[in-house]
Amino acid sequence: MFSDEQVELLAESAHDRNRVRWPEESGSAHGPYADLAEPEKEANRDSIRAIPQHLAMMGYSLAAFSDEGGRCNFTAEEIDRGAQNEHERWVRFTRARGYRYGERRDDDRRIHPDLVPWEELTDAAKEKDRERIRAIPELVARLALRPVRRPGPEPAP
Repeated sequence: MFSDEQVELLAESAHDRNRVRWPEESGSAHGPYADLAEPEKEANRDSIRAIPQHLAMMGYSLAAFSDEGGRCNFTAEEIDRGAQNEHERWVRFTRARGYRYGERRDDDRRIHPDLVPWEELTDAAKEKDRERIRAIPELVARLALRPVRRPGPEPAP
């Protein structure tokens, strides 16, 4: 859906947004985007590539931005559905990189405490996934796009 250049632009934007949103985070994955190692950049890119899938399962698609359409306001239920989908994507991606569950994060040993089902995540971890979904309209606006609700029945939960 997005070109490589668009993915890179949005990945950097999303990363910078997350650094501002969660300044207390530390480690190699939380520095300036230009300084990230390739695996951390690819994690950001993978999240961006998933935006069309998240939107589709929430009942949206992307359309050209216009003043007529107004701002997209996802419902709380849509945000939670998208956040769960984003978490599942992140778990698959992170496990494929060799990470496993552990109570304390240790990137050198590839251990992460959030490699659990959505229902077992802390409220703070769930909120990070929700925030990534809330950010979609702002991110895709950089490409002159906006989420629009697709006509038809609501998507299944």
